[in-house]
Amino acid sequence: MKPNERVIVNHQSLDIQKDEFNTTRSSGWIEGEIEFTDESFSVIALMLERKFNIKIRIDSETLANERFTSTYTRDYSLEMILKEIDVDHKYQFIYTPNSVTIRNK
Repeated sequence: MKPNERVIVNHQSLDIQKDEFNTTRSSGWIEGEIEFTDESFSVIALMLERKFNIKIRIDSETLANERFTSTYTRDYSLEMILKEIDVDHKYQFIYTPNSVTIRNK
């Protein structure tokens, strides 16, 4: 790897992605922030899994490939973040104590 690069591993599909990463904007994790810029939801889901210690299953190919840019402070819960991502109310969320499954309505 080179400076300003990162590797993201999807443990479900074993897919590995390498891309450029803006390290100057990545310090928000120290303050408990979650920040993503033009990221697919499949990558965002991995970030959310680590942050909230929960398994996220995406049963929507549309959502998995949809791209988002946003920043959330430590005050945002997982439910609040998912509601903002689903601004068009296109998805159904099924919560269990250790996981959330997201599918098309």
